[in-house]
Amino acid sequence: MTAKKDLILSGCVENQSENYTNIKLYKNTTNNASNVFNFFQNRFLTDKMIDVGSGANPVIIDVDADGKKDLLIGNYGYLRTNQNPSIFESGISYYRNTGTNICPEFTLINDDYENVFAMGLQNIYPCFGDLDNDGDREMLLGANDGMLYLYTNNGGAGNPLNLTLSSIQYQGIDVGNAATPQIVDVDKDGLLDLLIGNAMGTLYFFKNTGTLTSPVFTYITDNLGGVNVTNQFASFGYSQPYLYEDGGAYKLLVASEEGRVFMYNNIDGNLTGNFNLITNTAYGIVEQYRTKIALGDLDGDGNEEIIVGNYAGGLNYYTKNVNCFTGIAQNNTESSVVSVYPNPSNGNIVVETKQALAEVVVVSVMDNLGRIVYSQKLNSYRNIIDLSNASNGVYTVRISADRINEVHKVVLKK
Repeated sequence: MTAKKDLILSGCVENQSENYTNIKLYKNTTNNASNVFNFFQNRFLTDKMIDVGSGANPVIIDVDADGKKDLLIGNYGYLRTNQNPSIFESGISYYRNTGTNICPEFTLINDDYENVFAMGLQNIYPCFGDLDNDGDREMLLGANDGMLYLYTNNGGAGNPLNLTLSSIQYQGIDVGNAATPQIVDVDKDGLLDLLIGNAMGTLYFFKNTGTLTSPVFTYITDNLGGVNVTNQFASFGYSQPYLYEDGGAYKLLVASEEGRVFMYNNIDGNLTGNFNLITNTAYGIVEQYRTKIALGDLDGDGNEEIIVGNYAGGLNYYTKNVNCFTGIAQNNTESSVVSVYPNPSNGNIVVETKQALAEVVVVSVMDNLGRIVYSQKLNSYRNIIDLSNASNGVYTVRISADRINEVHKVVLKK
């Protein structure tokens, strides 16, 4: 019997086509000659993924104080094509970790966390920090207008977030367009400062000239470290900073418009000079454009993972091993210890090691929600994994041992 061909439709015009209910499936109710198609569902395939329309801006934080990391994802917006003209409505999606600290599973609780839709903003970027030194963390939103919006946390230390909008256009700070703030002690004087990316690809530094409990942010520069992640072929850079300590010294990651993540050092004691660019492809991250990054230990191994959002509205997951992040993209480098094939697969995949392994090696297969659908120890050089009962979609194959931490992506098509 000949399989009936169904119909899949998707818009393809940026900022004019649906960006959330964006893949429609029509079932063929007759045959391949007459082809009578009836609508079956919206969001075909993407309903199995995290998708926030256009521009995923993630942050990793324990929202409900249950000890597990959750996801809050700001966005550029959902395109409302029923409006004339079409408009973007921006908000924050709350995905609660309903899994474990070792195997997180994220469940959508609310796509309008803290009623941000009502603000009428675009390109919402959330960050957190204890701005009043009371033991909990406030939420600071950057927006496409270049301004900041403060939500005070009244929850108290160790309690769930309890946020209240307390300041619009916070302290009059304006970085032009697309503010992406980080609350961090830039100059290591014990007070939290503001480091803010923007559409032009540079970094603003606002020094806290107030106190621990009453910060006053004073403009210092819009060109900190000489950082500019706009390339010669682009008009904008859309920088997003992440300043962190590595071995007691600061390093800086900056996500960008072109989908790359830049890494800098030579920061401590050099805030008036130029930082040193180590690479413009940190950890091998090259995504779709307008990348945003969030870091946090999601699998309980003591190392931080990276969640990468992009303008397409979805997320990718990278895991850290010592000083190396490995993407979920298929690993085809010569240094790879493991091969995973075929890709796409019709149900069976092969995990094959390229050298003798002394330690126990475990292979785990996870779906797009982080749920483990298969796990076992490898017992030979060549292992066949039966995923014939798994649904169509993209799966993460993780191979882990003391000397190995590789992540591969496999597409199942049946």
